[in-house]
Amino acid sequence: MTKWLLKNPHSGSAERIEALGPTIERAGIRVLSPETPAELHRILREARLDCERLLIAGGDGTVHRVVNAMRGDFQRPPLALIPLGTGNDLARTLGIPFDPAEALELACTGAPRPLDLLQVDTGGEPLFCVNVCAGGFSGDVTEAVGNRTKQAWGPLAYLRGAADSVADMPGYEVTLRYTSGSEERLTVLNLIIANGRTAGAGSPWRPQPTRGTACWRRWP
Repeated sequence: MTKWLLKNPHSGSAERIEALGPTIERAGIRVLSPETPAELHRILREARLDCERLLIAGGDGTVHRVVNAMRGDFQRPPLALIPLGTGNDLARTLGIPFDPAEALELACTGAPRPLDLLQVDTGGEPLFCVNVCAGGFSGDVTEAVGNRTKQAWGPLAYLRGAADSVADMPGYEVTLRYTSGSEERLTVLNLIIANGRTAGAGSPWRPQPTRGTACWRRWP
């Protein structure tokens, strides 16, 4: 068994991985660029048997697609990340270096660690969220940020998307139901359920706590 590397063929930043070609070849890493969801699913089925570690070269969106294409089977292979996306918020939380060569070395030699996932039920097949699950204003910003904006603005694309969306921020009626059985109805501009520390290319999802503050919210 060997290491496989998945890269997003539609991401311009993924071309940076080509500079690591000699290192990848010496390490015997198999490079794959799935063009369609069906091709990605096929690769992941094969990886369960023939791959000892699956490297993902891309950003948060690429990680999201790969994790959900695994269809809840997370037993193997272990995943590793080479952050080549626009936001790279998951890499920030995990402390993965942004330099591709350093990230590749860590991906190949680092010890796997367990990572929590958020399961999102929408009435159909469950979705899995790795970094944050967000709605409201955050959803508007994500829709406003397309591939062209990302390529032109880089990490500032999310700031540009926020500027385009801030003029019209409606309130959203949401109901939060807790495992204790209680529920809470709120009117919010934004709602983020976080697994990671940041969203939108490094923006903290909550204000930094003041000295001596242990937590911001006590959940029922």
